[in-house]
Amino acid sequence: MAEETLISLFHEMVAKKGDQTALRDKDLGIWRPVSWNQFNQRVKNFLFGLECLGLKEKDKVAILADPCPEWVYAELAVQTARAIVVGVYPTSPPAQIHYLLEHSGSRFIIVEDQEQVDKVLEIKDRLPGLERIIYIDPKGLRHYDDPMLIEFEKVDALGREAGLADPDRYEGLVQAVKADDVAMLIYTSGTTGHPKAAMITHRNIVAMVEAMVEVTGVDDQDSVVSYLPLCHIAEQIFSVFIQLKVGATCNFSESIETVNEN
Repeated sequence: MAEETLISLFHEMVAKKGDQTALRDKDLGIWRPVSWNQFNQRVKNFLFGLECLGLKEKDKVAILADPCPEWVYAELAVQTARAIVVGVYPTSPPAQIHYLLEHSGSRFIIVEDQEQVDKVLEIKDRLPGLERIIYIDPKGLRHYDDPMLIEFEKVDALGREAGLADPDRYEGLVQAVKADDVAMLIYTSGTTGHPKAAMITHRNIVAMVEAMVEVTGVDDQDSVVSYLPLCHIAEQIFSVFIQLKVGATCNFSESIETVNEN
């Protein structure tokens, strides 16, 4: 029997829960549910879209955004390609972002909005290895014409078309992910020098989540509100890893200011 990975946990839960709610995202006061099947389709689309842009195994893909469904779609898409996620705190200044992107060798970065796009554009000329800036929220970016920029939904659309052309390939990629593949780089805070990258494998994640489920007793009837940055390992445990292990529902708050209300 193949060893478990974060990706195999995800697909076991998709098969088990299908049209049941996996995620909710609150926008303009309304909770918008995403089923496990829809969740899977978005991951598949984004994976193939990244491949259309040139993503390869072991490439590094940075994510610079507040918690949102797109963060998790991108994360699982990258890991299904056997590439590596690099989380960046959304409060990071350009100099810190430059260090993390340069140190990790990230080829792609996924950012939330115009504010984060501007930070990356400020430093991109000093990052020769960076090839694409993928933005989630297009507001304010209509007149930006940098060729590195591409909208998240456009990458999704590219991937949807690619998936239709080769419908059996996705399952093969899912099966190819190994327990000892590095899934993500979690950077330390850098209090005693430059931040250092901890290489977290799928084996690490599965062992961690099994222990957490045993200690907390969380199950598929539970819900979590995600609001801490997803580049932090604690938020990954409670908003991503546990959810994929037991089928709990992850709810993304509207903003840090509305967490209690949400």
